[in-house]
Amino acid sequence: MGDSGKLPPYEDLLLYEAQDAVGLVAAMQRLKELSGLTYRELEERAAVRG
Repeated sequence: MGDSGKLPPYEDLLLYEAQDAVGLVAAMQRLKELSGLTYRELEERAAVRG
């Protein structure tokens, strides 16, 4: 995994509020773009943090 630092807060990306699969995918794409991380790196960070 890359950088182990904290991601900046993304208040507008409340993934748990996605209404459907399309909304979840759109939010994940936005998080990926804003963070500069790959989906794999995001997944690894999520696993570490629970």
